[in-house]
Amino acid sequence: MTNFQAESYQEVNSKKIPSLPLPDDSVPELCRKEDEFVDVEAYSGGKIQCRPAYYLQGIKGAMDKCLMRREVADRLLRARARLPEGWTFQIFDAWRPYDVQYSLYSEYFCGLARKAEYQELTVRQLHKIARRFVSYPEKGKELSYVHSSGGAVDLTLVDGQGNEVDMGSVFDEFSDRSHSDY
Repeated sequence: MTNFQAESYQEVNSKKIPSLPLPDDSVPELCRKEDEFVDVEAYSGGKIQCRPAYYLQGIKGAMDKCLMRREVADRLLRARARLPEGWTFQIFDAWRPYDVQYSLYSEYFCGLARKAEYQELTVRQLHKIARRFVSYPEKGKELSYVHSSGGAVDLTLVDGQGNEVDMGSVFDEFSDRSHSDY
């Protein structure tokens, strides 16, 4: 998996995710093959909804589409077929540019630094807390944050009446309730 730097949808769409030499068979096949990026809403024929949260929030560089690897979109379509009649997935975010990731991390880190309960912590301690919820993007690394691969997806379920299903926490809630083991 590679951390893609791109300025536009066309630039992302023209790239393929290269295969990497992997040390053993413990890595799923999904991570082993080349794959192209797709706009999941268009690719699914509207069966999967896209609400690009960071674009709608006006974050500079965020895309107005939800891009992901084609294989991930195919798997979501198969999972969607198993949902109750009329239900679907709503995607908030999938692949994201480096600058968007950097903005998200910086905003969260600085917000922590301003909180009274964190005033006595060192910068290193603040980074450790911030990284519990937001990956720090490092340029030049093969994969510095999970959304750079096009394989990570932030989503929710939407019921047959078009209502978001309560998933225990809201999108981008940085609390223990956001963890999958909560």
